[in-house]
Amino acid sequence: MDNKHTYYVSVGSQEILDNAETANFDFEIRATLDEAQELMELFAEAEDKDEELISRAATPYESFEEIPAGKQDIRNDAYDDKLQDIYRLIYRYAVPETKDHIEKMGVL
Repeated sequence: MDNKHTYYVSVGSQEILDNAETANFDFEIRATLDEAQELMELFAEAEDKDEELISRAATPYESFEEIPAGKQDIRNDAYDDKLQDIYRLIYRYAVPETKDHIEKMGVL
């Protein structure tokens, strides 16, 4: 028996909805509750990385030049990596139209 359910995902607002009419969404996926929860966990991890970037931007004494060489983009890279993980997971559970859309976006 297929325990998959249709969910509607908004990456920008980090939402997974079970009703397409509730709000705007970017992608449609078919996933189990556990799989949808896995995506929510990735959203939470990306939010943590985003908050790290915001805190760095709000710290006037930590200029980009003062950060040791090789460490300057680590926070940016960590956030970008999480976004890549999110898009990979969405792609894994995507309906065919969503897969096509993600492929055209070129984010993977």
